Amino acid sequence: MSNTTKSSTGTEVLGHIFSVLFCLTALTILKGWALSVVWAWFIVPTFALPALTIPQAIGISIVAALIKPGNIESQNKNGIWLYSVKVSSLIGIATLIAWVVSKFM
Repeated sequence: MSNTTKSSTGTEVLGHIFSVLFCLTALTILKGWALSVVWAWFIVPTFALPALTIPQAIGISIVAALIKPGNIESQNKNGIWLYSVKVSSLIGIATLIAWVVSKFM
């Protein structure tokens, strides 16, 4: 029976690793998309700069994350799924507010 416990524990760890990788990848893509959209709404018309593609925006988002990393302790304490929901909600709300503001430009 101890072999089954060890194998299920190994499977659980592998599942957690894949969950973390999936969430981080999805959040990175979502941040890149949001940045490219908000950039097109505000930066392009204001400063006459070119629009960002999603891969370019993802790269900028990653650079920004390297400069100012997020709070990893709260991520570990609350679980990756709750952290992902919080971050996704914040990105969605920020993008919605930016869309409303862009309508007044």
